[in-house]
Amino acid sequence: MGTRLLRHAESVHPRAQEIRLFTGERSAANIRLYTRNGYRETGRTTAGAYQIVHFVKSLRET
Repeated sequence: MGTRLLRHAESVHPRAQEIRLFTGERSAANIRLYTRNGYRETGRTTAGAYQIVHFVKSLRET
């Protein structure tokens, strides 16, 4: 289900050059899903007592 949702989000706007998303540091399953689907971590920010993990994926054809 998660991979299907990512693919849909990636195809919604055909002229988009990249997609960015984030998840909590404790969401190990999300982090694995994003990494497995070509997203790379770009940084972390603090939100209260938690770290938010930011990801990006280029949608341009190479």
